[in-house]
Amino acid sequence: MPRAKKETDRETLQNTPVLSVAQVAAYLNVGKASIWKLLDSGKLKGAKIGADWRVLRTEVDRFLLGEGPAGQDEGGE
Repeated sequence: MPRAKKETDRETLQNTPVLSVAQVAAYLNVGKASIWKLLDSGKLKGAKIGADWRVLRTEVDRFLLGEGPAGQDEGGE
């Protein structure tokens, strides 16, 4: 019998466009508290839906590349 995929399996994370805090934490190999801090500070862009956060995987990749949140004016003008 094939093993059921967990929502934090690497293949699942790479193919899921919208991630939960737990999935982002697994993707980055950090704790959920670190992700909440990044979201609260605005360093990682996400949407709060009720009590839960959702993050586009493209935003996580942008964060890793050091590009900052999308839609942020980097010129300061």
